[in-house]
Amino acid sequence: MNFLFSFLPEKYVYNAYSLVLTFLECQFCIFLFMLKHKKRKLFWLRFIGCVAAGTVLSVAISLVNSEITGKMALFARVLCYNAVSSLNLATLFLCYKESPSEIMLCWCSGMAVYQFSNKFYPFIKNLCGINDKESLSLFHPQGYAWYDWLIFFAVHLCSQIGLSLIFNRKDFINKDKDTTKYVVTASVTTMVFVNVVICIARVYENESMMLNLVIKVFTMGFGIAILIISKNIFLQNKQKQEMSIIRELWHQERLQFKSIKANIDFINSKCHDLKH
Repeated sequence: MNFLFSFLPEKYVYNAYSLVLTFLECQFCIFLFMLKHKKRKLFWLRFIGCVAAGTVLSVAISLVNSEITGKMALFARVLCYNAVSSLNLATLFLCYKESPSEIMLCWCSGMAVYQFSNKFYPFIKNLCGINDKESLSLFHPQGYAWYDWLIFFAVHLCSQIGLSLIFNRKDFINKDKDTTKYVVTASVTTMVFVNVVICIARVYENESMMLNLVIKVFTMGFGIAILIISKNIFLQNKQKQEMSIIRELWHQERLQFKSIKANIDFINSKCHDLKH
């Protein structure tokens, strides 16, 4: 935050900090699902360059967003977060050598993990009777101590790594029209809910504690639902691949059986000729 204060006017700092942190945290969550995937040449140079460029663009987007007020402010906010999500997705295409379906499925999973982890810690604080808008701490209703930052990042990190371990996939999906259709649907749904529905809902969080809790539960539930859907898309794709292999093996066995039968008929025919 102090770094942003050093070169930005005070009115721009919060939006810049929020968008940059969103971009970086989303990228980390998505990266957890891309660890085993094929990387392009000069991967780390590409990745660091994309993260640096995304950070700068996030700051630029935040400056534009800060200047828009009134009735267009909410619309501008939605566009800004859509732009940040698009930067995360663009980073994957530039750094990884995988099919679009594979990249988009990992993007959906990473965004879902981010949404869950982003609401999980504030939700715990609300259950403890602490307003997450007034304090970062899990123990102090007002203000915070130095160790509260450690707890904040530890809870986020543990929830993100834990969910990635539970919902990560050992294998990759195969190209398939139905799978591509499901992945595109899941990606569009994620983009709409994360950057439109949830983004708009956050505006009304401060109206009451009950509404605040409902929005957090809805957001975490959405994150888990997307993770389950992504895992089911992979399992369905894997089952379809296995069925395809079984059909191919059955076809090969059928051809082999026909070949053996033809050989047996030929031998029987020759034996019959020799007998007579």
